[in-house]
Amino acid sequence: MKPILFSPPDFLPNETKILCQLFEKGLQKFHLRKETQDMKQLQLYIENIPQIFHNQIIIHNHFSLIEKYPDLGGFHFNRHQVFSADFIKKYPTKIFTQACHHFAEIEGLDKKINYCFLSPIYKSISKENYLSAFSEKELQDFFATRLNQTKIVALGGITPENQGKTLALGFENVAVLGYIWDEYRKNGEISTLTARWEEFLADERRLNRR
Repeated sequence: MKPILFSPPDFLPNETKILCQLFEKGLQKFHLRKETQDMKQLQLYIENIPQIFHNQIIIHNHFSLIEKYPDLGGFHFNRHQVFSADFIKKYPTKIFTQACHHFAEIEGLDKKINYCFLSPIYKSISKENYLSAFSEKELQDFFATRLNQTKIVALGGITPENQGKTLALGFENVAVLGYIWDEYRKNGEISTLTARWEEFLADERRLNRR
């Protein structure tokens, strides 16, 4: 399974152009999470992405965007955007995801949540002083005994070097943010960014051949 990609929290130059290249290179799920609450900026962002890719985009705020762009893939929930059965009734074909930071949160998830993120697994690349919250032993024990079967995605400090180890612990997939966007933020080189994405895909292909 291809890694899930998060958007950077701010708007970077040529971001939607880059995103389209990543979709063409195999990106399957993209989480659109911006610090801004400006709906017009988000609308322009989505409109700069061909409609063929809209079903691969999960939105984190301004859920009413789904009315204007009905092909969007789904919704992400957290303590501010709370999941309810109303979403299932209104959007039965959409994907629902959830943010989790403790094992107990995962065990209490609604069965209709398609996958959740557990973070931070490693020291964050994009956030200062955002350190790993779990030891490898704690993760191993949790996956060995957990009851809720919601798919769990690792988030926080994910790189091509630790992708395989992370999946081996029991995670369904990994999500990436800082490793992809932070170097581009510094040097503005699209080729560097796409090369970093290719590193993840090369490692994913290697893992699948095992």
